[in-house]
Amino acid sequence: MFLHQKEVIEKNENRIPISYLSCFDLKNKKIVWEKPIIVINENCLNSEEEFLSIMKLEEDESPYTFATIEDKYAFIGQLELICNKAHKNQAEYYFYERHLLILDRLTGKVLQMIDDDYSLFCDDSFYYDNKIYIRTLDRLIGYDLNNFKKIYEVPISGKITGKVVIGDEDVILYKEVVDGASTFKIIDRNSGEFIWSSSSISDNSYDASLYENYIYYVDENSNSTYNRFFINCVDKKSGNKIWSL
Repeated sequence: MFLHQKEVIEKNENRIPISYLSCFDLKNKKIVWEKPIIVINENCLNSEEEFLSIMKLEEDESPYTFATIEDKYAFIGQLELICNKAHKNQAEYYFYERHLLILDRLTGKVLQMIDDDYSLFCDDSFYYDNKIYIRTLDRLIGYDLNNFKKIYEVPISGKITGKVVIGDEDVILYKEVVDGASTFKIIDRNSGEFIWSSSSISDNSYDASLYENYIYYVDENSNSTYNRFFINCVDKKSGNKIWSL
């Protein structure tokens, strides 16, 4: 089977899906299942243009949602735009509700919907050992999919850049920018406890990669005449630089 997202606008009862996660059977050339990703209450809007206008007006805080496929699961950052126009005798006001949907990858059945007072979803989730780790605007949250219980949550204070969360059996790594300074943060994947951070990277550093006991990333050092790029290798558990090329 093949899964992808398609951008459409269709009506479903009083909800208008803006995007779907679709599962295709390539052998039989048919759609197996579909699930909406972003939905709005149709009573809130007069037209698609109005929706796009609202999104443009809130561009700096534009809601982000994700759909990822891992192992036997499909994960959707479900977002819904709601307004008081949907309720009589209330002034017009827009806000968002957010949920994490966990689906069976093969059937599309919703196994769990988690509503945990989410701030904005940010980029894809990280999945390992039947656990999922997701990033919101202010938290990194881990869930055990064996019982759909929260493992831990880690507060995040800075702006996230690059691919949001990567990890392996030992650690989780993300990059954030605090007061203009870029920093790699590394935490223990199982406990969520802080291990180390490195502020010796530029704002233009590229996404990191994890392989065995090492973290690799490309860093850019620019001046008025030329750019210099460095490939760096550091020990994932200590943060010590092994080499730079």
